[in-house]
Amino acid sequence: MLVFEIDNIFTKLIAEQREEFNTVRSLLSFYVDRYYFSKAYKEGKWNGKTCFLTAKGRFPTGLLPYLLKKLPLWLKNNYKIYDKRIPLKISYSTPSLNGIELRPYQKRFVINACRKKRGVLWAPAGSGKTEMALAIIAALQHPKTLYLVHQKDLLHQTLKRISERIGVNAGIIGDGHFLEKRITVATVQSLWQRIKQKDPVTELMLKYT
Repeated sequence: MLVFEIDNIFTKLIAEQREEFNTVRSLLSFYVDRYYFSKAYKEGKWNGKTCFLTAKGRFPTGLLPYLLKKLPLWLKNNYKIYDKRIPLKISYSTPSLNGIELRPYQKRFVINACRKKRGVLWAPAGSGKTEMALAIIAALQHPKTLYLVHQKDLLHQTLKRISERIGVNAGIIGDGHFLEKRITVATVQSLWQRIKQKDPVTELMLKYT
């Protein structure tokens, strides 16, 4: 039997048998881009794959629905789930953003995102993804949030937009600053540097975000 203990970021897998663990490991494995150019692959020392499942049985929680769909028949009804996440308080009424009215498609995005609880918001340029993201934060009543950007100008632009749209003075990680708050905007580069350094404050922030 498989047991899944779900947290916000990672899910812990407990398998009674090694065969069960290896089955999950296979389902969560994938070929690395351009693996066939690797010396280790050419010498037969590596199969070209990497895996989201760690040796200790942890994997990103977002992959759980995919994994459950892909389980073989002998495991389909042979697992238990323990959800350790704190339930979110969700307002399904259209959240108010200072100064703007959401378009109909934006409202649908926000409502569906709150109901699904996890996923990817995929929309074209100019569709108002920032406004939709802030509307989701508002609908969830300002939960602990980490908003990632990839450029310094977007970092400061997003901080300004958060202040204007939902009236929150957000924290900042990047451009020489580290100030964590309930809602924090970070550049990927600055956050990754702190993760590599195993900064305890950053690790604690990620655990409870």
